[in-house]
Amino acid sequence: MDTERVQEFFKSALEIKCEGIMVKVLDNMPNPDLQAELDGDGVMPCDPPIKLPPTPSKSKKRSKAKGLTDDVPEEKKGGRRKALLATYEPDKRVDSWLKVKKDYNTTTDTIDLIPIGGWHGQGRKAAWWSPILLAVRNPETGSLEAVTKCMAGFTDTFYKANKEKYAEGSDNVIPRPAYVDYVGEPAVWFEPQEVWEMVFADVTLSPTYTAAIGLVSEERGLSLRFPRFLKVREDKSIDEASTSDFLAALYRKQEAKAPKEEGKVVDDEELD
Repeated sequence: MDTERVQEFFKSALEIKCEGIMVKVLDNMPNPDLQAELDGDGVMPCDPPIKLPPTPSKSKKRSKAKGLTDDVPEEKKGGRRKALLATYEPDKRVDSWLKVKKDYNTTTDTIDLIPIGGWHGQGRKAAWWSPILLAVRNPETGSLEAVTKCMAGFTDTFYKANKEKYAEGSDNVIPRPAYVDYVGEPAVWFEPQEVWEMVFADVTLSPTYTAAIGLVSEERGLSLRFPRFLKVREDKSIDEASTSDFLAALYRKQEAKAPKEEGKVVDDEELD
C-alpha cells in the first residue's frame, strides 16, 4: 500500500472540512488488530500519519495431488463466510467499509460540559440514552447553552448506569427547563447535576447550537466536532463547568493556528 498517497488524500479531505475518508475492506476474514482500532460505532480514528492494519493473512493448505503449497483462504467453521458488500450504505454498520476520521491527540484541549438531555438510542443502544445533549454555562445570564450531542466514549456499563440515573419518571428527569438555551427537543431533559470532561477534534461555527453566540458570531453559536466522553468530573459542581467565554477562547485559539477560510460554516448536526 502506498501510505504516502493515502495520507495525502486523507489530509486533503480534512482541509476541505470533510469528516474523513472511507476505507474499503478487501478481505472478510477476522482481523483482531483492526477490531482493536475500531470504536463502538464502527469508526477508526486516525491521527496522521495513517497506519492501516495489514490485510489478514491466508492459511496455507497442502495440495496432496500436486504436492504444492497454495494460498487458500481458511473457511469459517459452521458455515460459509459472509460476502462483503461492494457499495457503502449510509447509516448502516457493515464490515466492508470503515470510516477513518481525525483523531484526538495528547495535546488536544478538553472541556467540562453539563449533560442536560438525551434521545432514545437505536439498535443495541435502544434501551439507553444516546446521543446525550451537553451544554456550557453562561455566567452572565445564568443559562445553560447547548453545544453538542455525544455518543462516543461511553461503555455499555456507563450507558446502563446513566439510564438508571436518568430514568423516566424519576426526579432526575424534568420538564423542559426555562434556563436551557436550545432550539431542539430531546426525548428527555436531565436535571443538571453532573460535569463531564470531554475531548473533541475541532470547535466549529454552527447554525444549530447556541453556545457562545455573540462572542464569535452574532448569528451562529459554537459546536464541537467528534466529541468524546472522557470521565465524570466528580471534583466539580455544575457551577464550575466550562463557560461560553472559555469555548469562544478555544475557537479563537484554533483559528489562530489554522489557515483562514472565509464563509465556511460546519453544522455539527450533519456530522453525527
